Amino acid sequence: MRRKSVYLALVPVIVVVCPWIVGPFWTQIMLLTGLYAICILGLSLLIGHAGLVSLAQAAFWGIGAYVSAFLSLKHGFPTILALMSGLAVAGIVAFLLGWLTRRLAGHYLTLVTLGAGMIMNLIFVEESWWTGGASGLIGIPHLSLGSWVIDSDLRMYYLVWGILGLVMVLIWNLLHSPWGRTLQATRDSSTAASATGVDVGRFKVQAFVASGVLAALSGALYAHYMTFVSPELFSFKQSILFLLMAVVGGPLSIWGPIIGALVLTGLTEALRSVMPMFGTDAVGPLETLIFGVLLLVVILFLPSGVMSLPAKAKIVRGEGKPWRRYSSPRT
Repeated sequence: MRRKSVYLALVPVIVVVCPWIVGPFWTQIMLLTGLYAICILGLSLLIGHAGLVSLAQAAFWGIGAYVSAFLSLKHGFPTILALMSGLAVAGIVAFLLGWLTRRLAGHYLTLVTLGAGMIMNLIFVEESWWTGGASGLIGIPHLSLGSWVIDSDLRMYYLVWGILGLVMVLIWNLLHSPWGRTLQATRDSSTAASATGVDVGRFKVQAFVASGVLAALSGALYAHYMTFVSPELFSFKQSILFLLMAVVGGPLSIWGPIIGALVLTGLTEALRSVMPMFGTDAVGPLETLIFGVLLLVVILFLPSGVMSLPAKAKIVRGEGKPWRRYSSPRT
């Protein structure tokens, strides 16, 4: 217990000093990791604790990005107000999707969310009056808090990781609350949960809303950081990448989204750096191949993600319990 407390105390210290040690390139990688991790925390809440697989996470990411970008760029909204508006719109859409799919499960739910994600991406392309169409929106203002404009990687890094820390604390408390335990009960057996008087559909809708709002928060922050958005960023491929991040890191662990986002973001940037050495910039096909192999390896050998490795190591050393199921929230 003491060792875990020491490790937890070291995390904020590492986050603070990291940019001063690793340099600008890896600071940007860590910034993107934090942005993606906020989104993946929402997806992990759905997959790991509600037992729902969604392929619409990139759509909610895009809603947050586009609404915030449109209001701040085209209508001069303060960036914080524009960002909050993006969260509200994403929450409403997530509520509608969750309510419509509250009786679905398994591959039926996955297919419906896939369709919803594709419809949203089509809207991003066709409704050019507010999305800019295929060309996207350029010149999105940086976030500002009063007179403080967050216009550098370092400032954005600290803001993103600060928000990520707050979101992690919030999610941890939710999962260890009666609400979180009831949500996991609906995942383990919706029939048994219903028999005890639990409104399973309501909990599914709430999980969808929480996941969608977190994705929108990540998307809005991304838009104001990059100052550019286009439909390509919120495609089906991006939803698959988010799903892969959640699976690789471990959807049952609060730390899994960070690990998954770091592994996939670092791998993507490494490929972009290495490919020109072989006389080609065609990262896409090789990236898809490597990610596919990685997904197969994780599913076959680490179904609970990278965060299950410490527990597996304890079992090998004879210290753990091989029959233990990791169905409860883990830190």
